[in-house]
Amino acid sequence: MPEQTALEIPTLSIWPGFDLFETLPGTKVDFGQVGGPIVPLTGNPALLASENIGPTDTIVKRQQGINPFDQGDVGTVEIELVALSLKSIAPFDVGFLEPSLAGTMADLYVTINALDLPNIPVPDALNPSTGTMTISHENQENAPIQGTFKSELKVYSGLIFVRAGGDLSDPDAWLFHMPDPTAPLILNSDGIWSHTRPVGDAHNAKYPAGSFYIREIEHDGPHPVKPVRVPAIGPGTTSDLIIDFGPGIQAWLNNSAWQHIHPLSADSMVTGDLDGNGQDELIIDFGPGIGIWILLNNSTWVQLHNLSPESMVTGDLDGNGQDDLIIDFGPGIGIWIRLNNSTWVQLYNLSPESMVTGDLDGNGQDEVIIDFGPGIGIWIRLNNSRWVQLHTISPEIMVTGDLDGNGQDEVIIDFGPTNGIWIRMNNSTWVHLHSLSLQGMATGDLDGNGQDDLIIDFGPPFGIWIWMNNSGWVPLSGSADSSCETGDLDSNGQDDAIFSFGTFGIWVWMNNSGWFKLHNDPAKSMVTGNLDGGQQPLATLANTAAQSMTQKLPAALENTAILPKP
Repeated sequence: MPEQTALEIPTLSIWPGFDLFETLPGTKVDFGQVGGPIVPLTGNPALLASENIGPTDTIVKRQQGINPFDQGDVGTVEIELVALSLKSIAPFDVGFLEPSLAGTMADLYVTINALDLPNIPVPDALNPSTGTMTISHENQENAPIQGTFKSELKVYSGLIFVRAGGDLSDPDAWLFHMPDPTAPLILNSDGIWSHTRPVGDAHNAKYPAGSFYIREIEHDGPHPVKPVRVPAIGPGTTSDLIIDFGPGIQAWLNNSAWQHIHPLSADSMVTGDLDGNGQDELIIDFGPGIGIWILLNNSTWVQLHNLSPESMVTGDLDGNGQDDLIIDFGPGIGIWIRLNNSTWVQLYNLSPESMVTGDLDGNGQDEVIIDFGPGIGIWIRLNNSRWVQLHTISPEIMVTGDLDGNGQDEVIIDFGPTNGIWIRMNNSTWVHLHSLSLQGMATGDLDGNGQDDLIIDFGPPFGIWIWMNNSGWVPLSGSADSSCETGDLDSNGQDDAIFSFGTFGIWVWMNNSGWFKLHNDPAKSMVTGNLDGGQQPLATLANTAAQSMTQKLPAALENTAILPKP
């Protein structure tokens, strides 16, 4: 092979731009200094909706750029909080403030330059909310993460008190307004940044990023935020359901029409956007003698490898917007990664019991969580760079999902009958969920509120239950040879739960509200993914009617059990 010359990596600069944030749970304003309560706040992106920046409720402007900005350089820029829109989670008594009477209930809006309601009362003289950000360029330009940053911001905001239940746009509902008496609020932050635009980024022409994208941010203060990521929700971004009926693989496209995929049955299937174009690929192991094939962009079959693997998972390990394929080829070969659908990289020479992926630290890069079996336990491949042991016990089953809606995936693990189900919250704390062991579980945002819900099949006699919003148990159905997948089949922002109930066929729990029978035959296996990139086929009248009808689940599948206390 000819000797390769070193590739010269170009230097990129940072330009003036904006950082867009979404407020996290735990944000609050403390009126203790003036005899009042601590008031929990939530983001109120409705006031910034005309800016077309997704769920953004906090906008910080970087006033200068850094040019040139080479590896090893450090620069400081001035920053300003130019827009803020928060609201109290619940009404509270404002009798501690003059001229209010005790028992006066109000909603609180915390604002800076709320753009969509220019008539809101902001005559109060607010000091500019300014500060500095120091940016370090530690890694090469072709690395997924370029470096770190630290910032300090002094925040002066306006407080608007509105009659409880009243409309901020209605002047008759206003009680009074004033600058925040506790100002300035000091926000100290640090995190990591990249030149690469992440999937779902909300910057636009009015709010450019300036070649600077915050991937992870941590705070010392009462206003935690995360970088805004806009999920692909809306017409033309429906999840498709791929079913192996054994033999014969079919796809239920856009919740409206069946497409034939292949007459053979699969040993296993996964989906992932391997080329980063917004369309998921279908990766199928057809078994020994045929190997692994990829259905690229729902149009072309490409052989990936002639070996049949033990297991496969997908995840964006380098945070560049392309899913990578992680494959266990079994003993003697071990685990290999197909990076960016172009390069093979060996991850480990041992063959694992199971693997899952999820973004455990919320930085835009997926981690691989691997159970290496008894004697070795569970290990995490963090940011595709280092190994961290999670637990010494080998589990029965693992799944991932963002149960608290903060942008970090949790790992949910069934450790078996002796230990039950545990959650690794935010990759830092163990929480015991239930003492029972389970037959299967899946995650998905069933109510569309930004928090994943956990669907657990406890098996007979307890059946299938949902752990909703990481706070309470809801019964769903009885257990009958079930398997479950989740995906947003009707593109409304709520995940639907698809169950194969054996001889009862395939049923869909739509929008967390009603059952719809999809097929009379059971599935050998199922996966979800956006195969056609959102090109909606014309649905027949019968299909359209069928998917909108709520059907009664067979009596044998109804859940009348009482779940034991954890």
